[in-house]
Amino acid sequence: DWSSDVCSSDLASGQAALHLAVATLMGQGGHIVSSAAVYGGSHNLFAHTLPRFGIETSFVPPRDLAAFRAAIRPETRLVFAETLGNPGLEVLDVAAVAAIAHEAGVPLMIDNTFATPALFRPFEHGADIVMHSATKYLNGHSDVLAGCLMAAKADEFWTQIRSVRTQLGGVLGPFEAWLLLRGVRTLFVRVRQASVSAMAIAERLKKHRNVAAVLYPGLPDHPGHEIARRQMQGGFGGMLSVRVKGGERAAIATAARVELWKQIGRAHV
Repeated sequence: DWSSDVCSSDLASGQAALHLAVATLMGQGGHIVSSAAVYGGSHNLFAHTLPRFGIETSFVPPRDLAAFRAAIRPETRLVFAETLGNPGLEVLDVAAVAAIAHEAGVPLMIDNTFATPALFRPFEHGADIVMHSATKYLNGHSDVLAGCLMAAKADEFWTQIRSVRTQLGGVLGPFEAWLLLRGVRTLFVRVRQASVSAMAIAERLKKHRNVAAVLYPGLPDHPGHEIARRQMQGGFGGMLSVRVKGGERAAIATAARVELWKQIGRAHV
């Protein structure tokens, strides 16, 4: 995501970055088209908080390009999606969605948290705005909450971002910024090794007798594998999802027994 001509702003969290972009772009009665495969906090912001301010969101399947086009209205102010969907690892064809958004005169915002700039750079595929929850891979040490918001050019939107950022107050503290810079120095090494490890784990779990499916874009049978192979460079990321046989009850029981994975809650459905 980073280059000398990209505008960037560090924030207190990924949600602060998303909220800043929405607060800058939206007006009363505005409309968002969002992929349905997004982080639960983003989904809750769109589905439950923003409607209180007169902002509606239409959720569409991330692989359905026709649905993206059909969902755009005259009052649409933003198209939003994740490079790799959370938690099902759906793969977005960023260039195709960017073309649809731009055809309607709407900016495309991409959450690139899972892929990171080490594997994918959305601006090179037509994205206008990119965000990260820097709490995850950009930091990489599990000791910082942070977010990043970037724009492809220093236009009127970015001028407004700088102003609204100060008003909302979701800024990153200097010590957290220092820790984040420390983490970014090893980003490419960490993410590419994590991709190698994730592929090995995915291939191993795929053969397990109690696993119904492994959702990882590096696997050839993943529905988004070809798009991921075309878009991403250096690996397919360190995130994967596993569906165990026996349904929800078996999945919860499995999560409670594992030693290296921690159950932190349930994703929205």
